[in-house]
Amino acid sequence: MSAIQQIDKDTLNRLDLPKTTESGQGLDTLYLEKSISLVYVANALETIPRDRDVLATVAIGAAGQRFTCPINAQRIIFGGRFNFSTTATVGSRALTLDWRTKANSQVMGFLSRTVTASLVEQYQISPSSASTATVTFQISYPMVLQPEDFILFDDASNIDNTDTVSWVIDYTEVPR
Repeated sequence: MSAIQQIDKDTLNRLDLPKTTESGQGLDTLYLEKSISLVYVANALETIPRDRDVLATVAIGAAGQRFTCPINAQRIIFGGRFNFSTTATVGSRALTLDWRTKANSQVMGFLSRTVTASLVEQYQISPSSASTATVTFQISYPMVLQPEDFILFDDASNIDNTDTVSWVIDYTEVPR
C-alpha cells in the first residue's frame, strides 16, 4: 500500500535546496511516496546461537593439534584466535594453520610462517581486518566444515614438540 504526501513549506525551507541552477534556495513543492513494506531478515549471523571451543595451552606435538568436526554434523566457523609459543630450543618452526578434509586434503591454508625460538605470536581468523594479532586472516563469510573436516595447527619441522598452542574458536554445530 502506498500514498502520496505533499511536504509542508517549513520542511521544504529546511531542506534548503535550489529550485534550479540559477535560482535561490528553497523548494516550492515536493511530493514523496509513502509506503509500508514487510521486510524479512534472512541469515542474520548475529542471531545464530554459538559455541566456543577453548583449547587450553597444550604441547603442539608431532602431529599438531586439531579442531575436528564430528561425523554426524557440520560446523560453521565464524572465527578463531590461536596463540603459539615457542621454547628456547634453537631452530626455525614451519608453522601452518589449515582447513583440511577427512582425507587430509587442504581446503584452505590460512597461515604458513617461519617462527624462531622464544617467541609468542597470535593468529586470528575473522571477518574483521582490525586485530591485535600477529597475523589476521580475513574471511567474508563463515566457513562450513563438513563431517570429519578439521582445522590443523602444526609445526611441520617438529623442532620442539613442547612448543605450545591454545585457541578459542567461535562456531555453531548443525546436525546432519
